[in-house]
Amino acid sequence: MGSLFNPRRVQTLLGYGDGPHIASLTLIPLAIVALDTALEKKRPVFYILAALGLAAVVLTNWLGGVALAFAVIAYLLARPEARPKVWLAAIGMGIYAYLLAAPWIPPSTLSTISVNSQSAGGNFKMTAQHLKYLGLGLVALMFLRSACERLRLSSIVRFAIFFTFPVASIVLAAIWFDINIMPQPQRYQLEAEMGLALLAVFSLRPLAARMGRREIAVVLVGFFLFCWFQARTYRHLAWYMDRPIDIRGTIEYEAAQWFDRNMNGQRVLAPGSVGFWLNTFNDMPQLNGGFEQGATNMLLPAVLYQLYSGEGSNGREDEIGELWLKSFGVHAVMVGGPHSREVYKPFLNPHKFAGRFKELWRDGDDVIYEVPSRSASLAHVMKREDLAPRAPSGGIDVEPLRPYVAALDDPAYPAAEFRWLAPSRAVITTNLEKSQILSVQITYHPGWHARANGRPCRTDRDHLGQLVVEPACDGRCTVDLHYDGGAEMLVARILSWSALLGGILWIAYPRRRST
Repeated sequence: MGSLFNPRRVQTLLGYGDGPHIASLTLIPLAIVALDTALEKKRPVFYILAALGLAAVVLTNWLGGVALAFAVIAYLLARPEARPKVWLAAIGMGIYAYLLAAPWIPPSTLSTISVNSQSAGGNFKMTAQHLKYLGLGLVALMFLRSACERLRLSSIVRFAIFFTFPVASIVLAAIWFDINIMPQPQRYQLEAEMGLALLAVFSLRPLAARMGRREIAVVLVGFFLFCWFQARTYRHLAWYMDRPIDIRGTIEYEAAQWFDRNMNGQRVLAPGSVGFWLNTFNDMPQLNGGFEQGATNMLLPAVLYQLYSGEGSNGREDEIGELWLKSFGVHAVMVGGPHSREVYKPFLNPHKFAGRFKELWRDGDDVIYEVPSRSASLAHVMKREDLAPRAPSGGIDVEPLRPYVAALDDPAYPAAEFRWLAPSRAVITTNLEKSQILSVQITYHPGWHARANGRPCRTDRDHLGQLVVEPACDGRCTVDLHYDGGAEMLVARILSWSALLGGILWIAYPRRRST
């Protein structure tokens, strides 16, 4: 932070762009207040509002969702009168909240984030060892609860203790002992700060009540001194943020405009901050947009790591990189050298494609290369035996890619035109024989459906996690692709609308209390 007096949340917001995390933490107190009100009032409208508050936190950020779970448990533990009925009511509101939010975070999305978060930003694999951590944590919580009972602490102090203990344990275990209790553990320092602030204020309140005027004056001087340090930092940040900037002069904007003018909607690989900002400026398809936890093709993290690091390539990283880029339909790749204006500079060897790929654009140490390909389409005619015969074991294992890439480059196969009609619809036009298939370089999902010349046709997944369509056409063929989320999304929407309608009816026609 530069100083213990600097505002960590502002630094996290502006320095790391962690806006969704900050926003979710802002919503957590509101959700807890709504939960408390619902359990006190016991009226349908307050139950529904509490569920909406819980859902809002989870829909904003997954880290905030984890913190919300800790906060709800802390709230229930802090209530001396919290009986099983109260816990069941809170669990019921949580289930109802999830039903409302299910179309945006269905089970498959939760599973994807759970798996990907264990490798995003480091190795955070969950193992059997974590059951021991859970057991120790539960024992510690029971001990703390017993101590709170003996000391007759207030509910708000208990809440602060029960909330601070797990999140601070996650952070400190990572910093002090290099133990990762949760994925990306050090990001929970903001939650720990929130709990410590509550704990400091309310645990010291009885002491403040017994202070004399001199002690109060000393505390106030210290408080205003701290505020002065904070205000100075805010003024510095305000000056920095208020400086006029011409966005057109940034590498992120320049690269985005070049891609938009020259790539005609073809997929690209844009590194670091260029990739983060690219779809702010246009709808250019890209291999990696930045949210690694949400990638549903589990092969992509290994592919991106190999493309950026070149690890284990034994001098073949340009060849290996070309095979991966072609296999995933990338037609241009941007690389930044040591003096690149791009912030992160993920390519360890920025010259890996120099001499192998044609240079299309350069600005100083930033260069865009063309990935050679026979077709600019994302759909390709081939035979099933041309597909990768097995799933690659990692980014360095490119042998399964060779027959597939050979088929992509084979001029004997007819070209297939691929055109997006909407984010969930596309059309493919080509000439086919009945024995031929279409390899479509978009991630497979059971929610993709295909119709060939108006007839439903089979879709499945290849060993690279991409879509395969079997049109069974003989001659001219038009394949319509449509994504609807599949059976899971249909069920999620039905449950969500049913829950919403049920909640409205419950509010409008509450059960009469017996006299």
